[in-house]
Amino acid sequence: MSINETLAQTKAVLADISELLANHTDAELLKAPAGKWSCAQQALHLVISQKSTTVAYKVPGFAVGLLYGKRVSAQSRSYEEIVAAYQAHLNNGAKAPAEYEPKTNGTADKQRLIASFNKAGENYLAAAATKTEKELDTLQVKHPLLGKLTLRELAYFTLYHNRHHLKTMQGLV
Repeated sequence: MSINETLAQTKAVLADISELLANHTDAELLKAPAGKWSCAQQALHLVISQKSTTVAYKVPGFAVGLLYGKRVSAQSRSYEEIVAAYQAHLNNGAKAPAEYEPKTNGTADKQRLIASFNKAGENYLAAAATKTEKELDTLQVKHPLLGKLTLRELAYFTLYHNRHHLKTMQGLV
């Protein structure tokens, strides 16, 4: 899948999440089953995740290469392979690392949440669009669950990650 297609699909999913947030009350966004995140927490988690992901695309390529090396093979894994790897981790009980867990005080400021979510998404999309095809398949970063991913694989993960949380959120409201 091309980066333009990946980012277009991500943009659509982000719009769906933003619409879901806008169409529900604060009380609905805060409702959660015991031990699970609410819609508001899911959205905050995505804000944290997208801010972190955006950094990977904003750091100059030479610095990313120095930190994590470059992939010798210029072939990124497919979207389906990234999804399968992530699902395998989830099925084995993987959870978001502490730094990606949303911090809430039991209240929701829906307008602020939506604005923060939209801004994080816009920044990610803009940053990811700046990379060349070569950079997408050779520069790699470390993902907390999946290990080293090329920037293209990270874009695939980000698309799926947002889809995954949208589906979860739809089941909560």
